[in-house]
Amino acid sequence: PPSGQLPGGRHGGSEKVTTSDINGIMLSVHEKWKEEEHLWPAAVVLSRYVTRHEWVGRATCVVEVGAGCGLLSLALAAVLGPSLNVVATDCSKEALRNIRRNAAENKLAGRVRVEEWDWKAELPSWAADIDILIGSDMVFGNMSRTSAYFHLSRAVAEILSPCSRCGNLRAQQRGGGHTSSAWPCALFLLQVRGDYSSSAVKAFVDDLQQRRLDVLDLNF
Repeated sequence: PPSGQLPGGRHGGSEKVTTSDINGIMLSVHEKWKEEEHLWPAAVVLSRYVTRHEWVGRATCVVEVGAGCGLLSLALAAVLGPSLNVVATDCSKEALRNIRRNAAENKLAGRVRVEEWDWKAELPSWAADIDILIGSDMVFGNMSRTSAYFHLSRAVAEILSPCSRCGNLRAQQRGGGHTSSAWPCALFLLQVRGDYSSSAVKAFVDDLQQRRLDVLDLNF
């Protein structure tokens, strides 16, 4: 099929298994062409990045947003070991079932927790436990003020801000501090399709900055 498209069309249901080399560890995932269960290139790139940086391994809880196939979460669990609490989240029940299957088939079922998280809803009860939020290609397409991406930026700001309800709860749980000033933080790899100035990625980044978050560009 052209441009790597799977049979069944952009929203089709045909399935294949894709194997990725994540810094020497081979991980296989079931994927479909539709967005919530497709393995986008950014997931592979970010998986390789986070698993070769020691500072990520010093975290205690890493949560993947819009996990899709769950490759990022599987990579973290496989490479960084059982001491890291890895949570894969998505709002699609089909995607969540697929993540559980992928975890089981890679013998990581007990190392990756799978949770439903709709960005439009209230923060999950475990949000204050998060050290790092990660995500790849979960922002794309057109942007509007009612877009789910703005609900995500609100949630990210609530989790990362030390002055939010979540930040206050985190400080209480951790005795007013943390072992590293790096936490909490977010690490997202987003592919820009077309002109950046009119892209959904720019609108998402702008909204994060308007919520008083520092946004840094990393060289991947």
